[in-house]
Amino acid sequence: MDERKYELIYEFVHCKGTVTHVAGIAESEAEAREWVRVQQERLRAGEKGDFKDDTFECPVTLCPLKVCLPTFGFREMR
Repeated sequence: MDERKYELIYEFVHCKGTVTHVAGIAESEAEAREWVRVQQERLRAGEKGDFKDDTFECPVTLCPLKVCLPTFGFREMR
């Protein structure tokens, strides 16, 4: 039995770097891959989703990275 667990993550790329958030935990790699697939499909379909980055503030008025879309992924928990 696979004892490994995976963090479901989403990231935003900003002018000052990348911010990573953990959305939850998957019990298997297959479950994590399915979560990523579903999130990417929702994004392509135009759904806004619940993913926001309220931790970052850019002082530049017209920064092109101020409002950006998240990227989704997963990583093995250590």
